[in-house]
Amino acid sequence: MAGFRLIAGCLLGLSLLACDRNENVPQAVGELRPQPACDPVARVCEANGEGIGLSFRFGPGVAALKPFPVRVWPAPGVRIEKLVLSFRMSGMDMGLNRYRLVEQPDGAWQAGVTLPVCTSGRTDWFVDLELWTDAGLWRGTLPFTLLPR
Repeated sequence: MAGFRLIAGCLLGLSLLACDRNENVPQAVGELRPQPACDPVARVCEANGEGIGLSFRFGPGVAALKPFPVRVWPAPGVRIEKLVLSFRMSGMDMGLNRYRLVEQPDGAWQAGVTLPVCTSGRTDWFVDLELWTDAGLWRGTLPFTLLPR
């Protein structure tokens, strides 16, 4: 019985270490919608939801398997608690590539990311955004194309 309690205690301790208070999905969920014809590789783009907005840009130096910066700027009055993004392709497993952005002194959020390579040569990507605020979780998906440079 003592062995069982020790194992159970260790498992509980490990699960508590792995928990992040912000990983709990908030009750309120909203949708971020990117502006039409958004191309974050070429220029700053915007995404908006009801009462929320942000601008974002990829690069410079966007290419598969080469690190590049992603920057996100919240609209005035938007208080971000956590911001995560990942890249994917429709119908193709691109592996785990989830990035947590970090708030910068100027109020922007940034991370160095690496776009996975597609061995089939496809260039049609999606970036999935998850943005936590005190109002809840906001999600958005942005399609983009990585053109050869």
